[in-house]
Order: sequence, then C-alpha cells, then structure tokens
Amino acid sequence: MTLIQWVQRPAVRAGVLALACVVGIVSAIGFVAYPAFLAAPDRVQVVVTSGLTPTTQQVIFDQTFTTAIAPQVYAQLISGNRIPPNTVESCPTPRAHSLYYQYTLTFSHMGIQTGVASGDAVECMMIQLTYPVGAPAYFSYYDTQNRSSFWVELHHLTNAPEPVNCVCPV
Repeated sequence: MTLIQWVQRPAVRAGVLALACVVGIVSAIGFVAYPAFLAAPDRVQVVVTSGLTPTTQQVIFDQTFTTAIAPQVYAQLISGNRIPPNTVESCPTPRAHSLYYQYTLTFSHMGIQTGVASGDAVECMMIQLTYPVGAPAYFSYYDTQNRSSFWVELHHLTNAPEPVNCVCPV
C-alpha cells in the first residue's frame, strides 16, 4: 500500500482530523491561558544595587516575596501608564558622580520566570518589563490615576529602599 492510498483511508483521515482538532484546542487554551499565567506571579525577587556608575554597583537589597506580596507588586508596576513602543522620550542626562539605585524585579509563577522588570529611577520615568516571549513593555513609574510613584509603593510593600537622586514625583 502506498502512502497516498494509506492517507485516503477514512480511518486515517478521521485520525488526522482529530489530532488537528486536539492541537488546535490545546493551542487556543495556551493562547488564552498564557497571558493569565504571566499576570499572576506568585513570587518576586527584588534586587536593588547602588553605585555611581553601572560598573560600580553593589547589592544593597535582595529579598524574595511570595503569594501575598508578588501579585500586589506586579499590579502596582503595570498600573503606570503603558508607554507605546518606539516612543521618543526626552530623558535627562544622569548627573555625573551622583549615587543612584538600579532595581531589578524578577517575577515567577509556579517556579517559571514570567518577567523581569528593571529601572534606575534617575533618567526616564519608565520601567522596562521583559516577558519570556515578545518585545519588552515600558511603563511609567508614576501612576497618574492614583498620583503615586511605583518606588514609594514598592517600598511600602517590600521595604525596598526608595531611590536617591530620583527625578520622580512622590
């Protein structure tokens, strides 16, 4: 029996169709569930480094928070205005020899890393959030609706230090 004759059999066609349906359903569930999975972190590691330049940074805060805090930190992060891709920003030049903090927040869900947010709180008023798949997203660290700074809220939730020499509203 040739391959063409084998594929033309009704049972084979039904099996291929059933397999295609299963793959389609699983893909659709993944397409719907994946964003929900990313948006529900159950763990966040907050690392704050301090220094005068990116090459002289020292870790001054490194804590991991679980279920009670992680979703609140994520929600606060994305509550800032989303900055569209390729937006031209007018950012101040960092002051030479000024101490600043660099923040890195690593989010995970069920042990799987779901995103990494980073920002330095001195230049542009934005935080970059990078997901495992796709382009990074940028959020303003000032929530205009609630009139609060992400850094202040992060401090309240985790006791992470607030930025020094920050060009940011409180």
